Amino acid sequence: MSQHNKTKHLRLMTYNLRYAFEHDGKARWEFRKDVMVNVFKKENPDVIATQEEKGLDHQYAWIGVGRDDGGEENHGSSSCITKTFGFQRPKRVSIADDHDLNFSVGKIGWGASYVRMCTWAQFKDLATEQEFFLFNSHLDNRSTVARHESAMLIKKVAKERQTDTSIPIFWTGDFNAQEYEKVIQYIKSNDNSDPFVDTRGTSTSAHEGPNITFPGFSHASLGREGVIDYIFLRDANDRVKVLNHRTVFTPIDKKLGTPPSDHFPVMIDWCYKQHGETTDRISFFKRVFGF
Repeated sequence: MSQHNKTKHLRLMTYNLRYAFEHDGKARWEFRKDVMVNVFKKENPDVIATQEEKGLDHQYAWIGVGRDDGGEENHGSSSCITKTFGFQRPKRVSIADDHDLNFSVGKIGWGASYVRMCTWAQFKDLATEQEFFLFNSHLDNRSTVARHESAMLIKKVAKERQTDTSIPIFWTGDFNAQEYEKVIQYIKSNDNSDPFVDTRGTSTSAHEGPNITFPGFSHASLGREGVIDYIFLRDANDRVKVLNHRTVFTPIDKKLGTPPSDHFPVMIDWCYKQHGETTDRISFFKRVFGF
């Protein structure tokens, strides 16, 4: 699974890396960082959307700004708990444009726990000369109002930026909500724009890996179900084929006694459809809607 066709397929990963809290003991960031880099080397994603840390591997260039100051000052500091970054391998994709969307301009809004942001970029796939958008967010863990308001703002900005509907939009992140919760239902709703769909349901092959994305450092929740990390897609012109969808199991490191993060990464391989290629609509509706 770690190898993929670099000429046509793109591998996209979203991963909450867990902020460097001092009270994490053996799970502190300075101990986990090298193990985290090994995950990226093994899975070899082309684009990584991360939450809560940055600067892991020299093979990737990062974009994004400090949550509180909009600059460099808070990278990795205790005031930068909800950092959101996109990482990309320069040789496979280039960045045509990128911006940071602060939901409340350096302030805590809508009863949220922290200041929340979304980083978005317009990428060009150098192998195909095709473009795609990536919106990467970390919605609030406490306030349902903050999650919904943030999602509304992101959908609004995504619609405004997508002046050419043939350019697909991926929306990644830690949404702090399971599929049945209102914010996820809203993201997938058709509110005067094409809805986002969960790529887990549109993949041409069955989902692989655990059915939980937030198992904790002890993996105590591993046998349960609970997805809060997603890769959504808006593809109005039906140009994208999602080849597979996987929650990557990252085991507890025997030496450290802790996994790389308290989250599992979520990853897809995808490509642009060939001319004349269409989606199997019957299979699509069965996967997405259950009939």
